[in-house]
Amino acid sequence: MIRAVEAATGARRAAAAGLPCPRAPRDATARELGAWRHRALNPALHRALYRRVLDECGLPWPEAAQGLYDRHMSPAGWLTYSDAPDVLERLRAAGVRCGVVSNIGWDIRVPLAEAGLLRWLDTVVCSFEKGIRKPDPRLFEIACARLGTGPTRTLMVGDSPGSDTGGEPLGIRTVLVDPTPPPARPNALLGALATARMEMEVFQALANTCSRKSPASPA
Repeated sequence: MIRAVEAATGARRAAAAGLPCPRAPRDATARELGAWRHRALNPALHRALYRRVLDECGLPWPEAAQGLYDRHMSPAGWLTYSDAPDVLERLRAAGVRCGVVSNIGWDIRVPLAEAGLLRWLDTVVCSFEKGIRKPDPRLFEIACARLGTGPTRTLMVGDSPGSDTGGEPLGIRTVLVDPTPPPARPNALLGALATARMEMEVFQALANTCSRKSPASPA
């Protein structure tokens, strides 16, 4: 058996090497860094790059690298926002179509289904399936087309300013949640929707105020 101290040391080494967070290996060549930036477009490339990092970070047991990679692709390796099922169910009941747009090198539908979320989604758009990744606006266009809605009638909720705002040039509204672990933000999605609604109400109030202003009297 692996002693607890060895497991803890291995976990720290894995994190320092760049897993599971999306940091590139520190000693990567320019070619490898280019591949790292495109890892979400190719499942084989994604697997090879992450396995390279895990294999070289000094884990205390040989099978750990493959085990950790497999776990991050399994439902057990994901945490769900606690309010996600309720929010998605209520949106579906209200006639709002919902989808996921993800930068990922493998099929995220498996953990979504295991978490009970896939049944509330009308589409899932994965970067590796389309050969493009956020913030490329084309990925957002695909999602809008599948949802049967225009960009100006679409709200994007995400946690990455650099990636999730890619639909804004098309007219998509973006609301960002705080990128802290899901257990620390139990009402993240409800809060994002409340923010979007408040901003829309303020905008509408300003528009109504402007429309009620009397035109200037002629001199």
